[in-house]
Amino acid sequence: MAKRTAKKAPRKRTPPKPGKWNGGPPLEGLSLRALQLWDALGPLIEDAGQFQPEDAYTLAMVCRAMARAEQAAAQVDRDGVTVPGKDGLKKHPAVQVENDADRKAADLLHKAGWSRLVRHKVIGGAKNEPTVPDGWAGG
Repeated sequence: MAKRTAKKAPRKRTPPKPGKWNGGPPLEGLSLRALQLWDALGPLIEDAGQFQPEDAYTLAMVCRAMARAEQAAAQVDRDGVTVPGKDGLKKHPAVQVENDADRKAADLLHKAGWSRLVRHKVIGGAKNEPTVPDGWAGG
C-alpha cells in the first residue's frame, strides 16, 4: 500500500523587500553588461513608482542599447577614432554604432518618461555634479 502524504499548501508569495528589484527576469538574449544595467536601472525606476510589467521590453531595449554603446566605445578606445581606409584615414565605424546606440537609449528613456530619473540617479553626483559611472560611455 502506498504511503499517503498530505498535500502542501501553496506557498504564499512574500512581498518584495523595500529597495529589492521586483521587475522579474529580464528578457532572454541580453549580454552580461545589459543584464548588469537591468539590475542597476530597474530598481531606480521601480523605486520611483515608474515601472509596470509591460515596461520590461522597453527597459531591456534601453539596457541593450547602453551596453552596445559601451562596447563600441571600448573598441574606439582600443583602435582610435580613425582607421585606415582606401583613401586615407576614415572615421572608425564603431563611432557611428556608439552614437546610434546612445541616441536610441536616450530616446527610449525619454519616451518612457525615465530620462530625468536615470540622469539624476545614475549620472548626477551627490551635488548633482556630472559624473560618468564606470564602464558607461554614454552621455
